[in-house]
Amino acid sequence: MHNFPPGWRFATPVDTASPHGLALSAARRLVSRSGARSRGRFPSLKAPVAQCYESQLELAAFRLLELAPSVRVFTSQPAQLRLSTRPAVRYTPDLAVVLADGVQHIVEVKPARVLLNPSVLDRMREVARLYRELGQELRFLLDIDIIPTPQHVGVLRDAVHFGLPQRAVPRVADPELEETEENCSPEPLALQAPSRDGAADLDAVRLECDRRLESALSRDFERTVAAARAAQWEGVRA
Repeated sequence: MHNFPPGWRFATPVDTASPHGLALSAARRLVSRSGARSRGRFPSLKAPVAQCYESQLELAAFRLLELAPSVRVFTSQPAQLRLSTRPAVRYTPDLAVVLADGVQHIVEVKPARVLLNPSVLDRMREVARLYRELGQELRFLLDIDIIPTPQHVGVLRDAVHFGLPQRAVPRVADPELEETEENCSPEPLALQAPSRDGAADLDAVRLECDRRLESALSRDFERTVAAARAAQWEGVRA
């Protein structure tokens, strides 16, 4: 089944029977026993069900979206899209996001160094071009947008855990999940309300999440590539 968030509308007609429209098919099942990457489910107030992630970077992206006030709703890997027929280009976006003002984005979450891999870069450039022809701009959240320093991992985690106590819901057990520490540790079940100073800190974190998200979503593909290359050079100089 398709999993686009409520209120989503493509700029182009969607018709799974027509090669001239945007063809959709169900996305693959995300959380399984296979593979060595971190996998789990993220309970969210901005999604109808817990969202599946397949890496720590995706989990950090979910936390950023959860905290950013400008985000109304988001879902992970909403569907597989067939963007062209000759040759066939199939692509499953990482995220579909609807902002509070109704603006919609399809978002890819990637480390900057992975995006700059020549084969990945060529494919993403082609996917971005095809999206543009359909009236939809592909956006990117890079690791440098989400967690520019190691400290930001803890900041995002703590802000979600202690700043949103209404998220304290049990995780539904899934027999196909591996019994890893990541999968067995739900988002918090009993949370302490933040202090007055903590609430001020939380407001600052939310504003920073919004700032980072706005910056990333305002870039087109080539500007995203330029940002990834600039970050690579910063890493070399460091």
